Amino acid sequence: MSAVDPLTRMVAESIADEVLSDLSWVLSTERPDSELSLLLSLSSDHALTAQISPTLCAVLEAAQRAQAVSSGWYRPIRLSRELTGGEIVELDTRTRRLTLPRGTELDLWDIGCARAADRIMERVQEADPFASLAIVVGSSVSAVGAAWEISEALGEDLTVLDPALQRGARAFAVLCEQTRGVGAEVWDAVAVSADSAVDALAFAGSAEELGRMAPEWLETVGAQAELRPSRPGRLFGRRRVRTAGWAAKDM
Repeated sequence: MSAVDPLTRMVAESIADEVLSDLSWVLSTERPDSELSLLLSLSSDHALTAQISPTLCAVLEAAQRAQAVSSGWYRPIRLSRELTGGEIVELDTRTRRLTLPRGTELDLWDIGCARAADRIMERVQEADPFASLAIVVGSSVSAVGAAWEISEALGEDLTVLDPALQRGARAFAVLCEQTRGVGAEVWDAVAVSADSAVDALAFAGSAEELGRMAPEWLETVGAQAELRPSRPGRLFGRRRVRTAGWAAKDM
């Protein structure tokens, strides 16, 4: 993360440490004792109903929203292909009660990072309404303040974020060096701005799946996006493909 004011940076780092530590404890699949690892292990052979932590509940709620706003193109929650039909993942956010059909796949780390970026920014602004900073968690970004100040604070290591910041994006996702989906063969990089980091990741992740159809689909859903083709001349005849909402400014 980056903050222009040292005190803001200290506050933001303290909040981020708390949020990200909790996220790792709940979602890390590299640790067999994490909440997600235990749930996936217990539900691998049979359906499972359990009360889950507030953090996992919030991440799953964000995952369900991401699937909804992307019309299912971005799917962090996937049912097993072996199911006969009719089974669904049920989440009661009031009681935090979760029902998982057998073999459900939960790929929640990226959406958890997006939700964390949104949450950290909310808490920082509650503590400092005049904060100027960017929260970067994985491929998700939440920013507030003057773009040039934020870019300067981020330094040379994160110049990939500059085009989105300079056009006024304040919640966005930047996916580079894609390795999955049809989009991995079509796009070198995808940047999408939306109302929240969660929505932005949902739209950017959809572009991975949609490949050449991504620009038209992103335009249809009203997303603001810039996509960099892997083979500009052969595919689109230009270095960047932008939706109408993305300011036409080369960086």
